[in-house]
Amino acid sequence: FELSSPNAVGTAEFITEALFDDWFKKGHVSKEDRVHFRDHVKAQIDQGKPVTMAIPMLPNKISCPLKSRGKLPCLAEAGLLARLGEMAGIVNELYHEGKPEAAGKQMAQFIVVGDGMRFKNSLKNTRATVDSYQRALRWWAAQLGLAE
Repeated sequence: FELSSPNAVGTAEFITEALFDDWFKKGHVSKEDRVHFRDHVKAQIDQGKPVTMAIPMLPNKISCPLKSRGKLPCLAEAGLLARLGEMAGIVNELYHEGKPEAAGKQMAQFIVVGDGMRFKNSLKNTRATVDSYQRALRWWAAQLGLAE
């Protein structure tokens, strides 16, 4: 981050490094992308706002007999939601360490953007199927303690 000293490392840098850890992501991330993300996180923290992250995924179930059985979320999708919850929990803890006055507040969240209606025709799914899939994802999120 080209900081002047180790003492200049703050909450935004810790959060950025945690989220870009190989445990959570695959592939290379440029220095510019890290700095841009850190700047976004720092702005949220400086304003006392939660760190909100959006991720486009889980629009609906792709019907493939080799990979899935049925049209509802499976344990892989539940595991993915659990991983997002874990990431939000880490961000929340780091945020509270850097800003103790935010203790007791949820200061990190993921918004999962899954527009199943956009792809329903190409995947030969009905609106009812997409609605059922999204209801089941919300159920999983609630079971995992991730729902609002």
